[in-house]
Amino acid sequence: MSPYARTIWYKILTQMVPLQPLLALLHPQDPKCAHCHGEEDLAHFVYLCPKKRPIWEAVLSRHLPLHFIRPSILLDFVLYLRSPPSYLPLAKALTLFSAIIPKLWSAHWNLKIHAVPFHEFTITKSINKQLGSFAQS
Repeated sequence: MSPYARTIWYKILTQMVPLQPLLALLHPQDPKCAHCHGEEDLAHFVYLCPKKRPIWEAVLSRHLPLHFIRPSILLDFVLYLRSPPSYLPLAKALTLFSAIIPKLWSAHWNLKIHAVPFHEFTITKSINKQLGSFAQS
């Protein structure tokens, strides 16, 4: 796991993610999700946002064919580092999620700070490329 991925995941685990409601207190802005304008909490920020969830599902379906991870199990693992399902070895879960989380984080903040469009296909392609290079190593 890269130091960048570890740092981001640490922020998620310690619930130190600068979510939109907190940012709205510091600077006058909309306290809603920047992507879907829904209520933003940690689960929404990481996975439940309708713009981010398809990315998770596309990547996981490609790298875990024939397996379905329930959102509650995925969130338990990502938010609290609870054990992944038995069919998903811990090392593979860490590899998959440590590739997905930083790409989504970067894309989210690039939209917020630099107004770079959040393109699901481009983000998914970038994650799959990174995971493909891990598989070849």
